[in-house]
Amino acid sequence: MSKDDKGILAAVEPHAPLHGHPLPVAVVSLEDQFNTVWKLFNNNNDPSIDNGLDPNLVVFSVSSNRPVIGIEAVKNFFAQQFSDTPKFTPLSPVTIRQQGITGTVDGSARWIDSNGAETISFVFTFVFENNKWMLLSLWGS
Repeated sequence: MSKDDKGILAAVEPHAPLHGHPLPVAVVSLEDQFNTVWKLFNNNNDPSIDNGLDPNLVVFSVSSNRPVIGIEAVKNFFAQQFSDTPKFTPLSPVTIRQQGITGTVDGSARWIDSNGAETISFVFTFVFENNKWMLLSLWGS
């Protein structure tokens, strides 16, 4: 992608003019995309979550903290996790940072599954691609 790609410029400088015209802004904000992703996760295997996942997604398991790499491996990993019917609920405050075409959302969440409930820390990393925020990595502990 070149530095003149309007999608990148919109993510980096959403209010800067481009040749005298305002740049387009992502239809869905980083915060809204985060909320969509975790709510779809709680639907336990909702296929519409695929629309918000980067193909190179990396997930770090809460239990082992070993990486699961690539969208197909992550989908297989979560298919096993969904047998415990997990629920992830962010707790306030959640910190949202946007740095150019990347963004992070971190904080604490309530994790509930068939093994019980606990409070975990999490970091979601997103990348702005094709005019939308895609989940690139997910870590929880």
